[in-house]
Amino acid sequence: MGGEGAFLGAEAPHMVPNGQPALSPSLVRVLLWHSYGMGLLTLDTLLDLERAGWDSLCNRAGAVFYGELMTEDGLMVLVNGFIMDRDAVVASLNEAPGWDRYEITDARMVAAGNSAAAIVYKAKASRGDEDPFEAVMSSTYTLVDGKPRLALYQQTTATH
Repeated sequence: MGGEGAFLGAEAPHMVPNGQPALSPSLVRVLLWHSYGMGLLTLDTLLDLERAGWDSLCNRAGAVFYGELMTEDGLMVLVNGFIMDRDAVVASLNEAPGWDRYEITDARMVAAGNSAAAIVYKAKASRGDEDPFEAVMSSTYTLVDGKPRLALYQQTTATH
């Protein structure tokens, strides 16, 4: 798959012997990275985390992914004005339809000390016949036990 700025669809699911879809390569890479706690809060690391999050939303696995990634007191501030804690995010993603594809562009990182950083980027996602969703996203990560965890996520509309 392409790098920053490439149009990304949900990575084709890899099938396991029983015919069930396995995790996408991006999600596997991030999960392995989390298991070993390797790396620092770099732009590449944060992009991998964001792409894995979008992949999980495309594959309708966002509830599990964000339930694990978010800090206990983590929040998501959505473009519609909703402020959701981790439990509300998980509950809402259990019922959410998957995205068909997404695009991440103009990613930038802002360091916030030795154990926190934010990534800001533009995203465009679509599903079915709906109008594309376009927003500027920011995700703030903090290291918890040496592993990056999502503390705060915010969407700002890019279409109004």
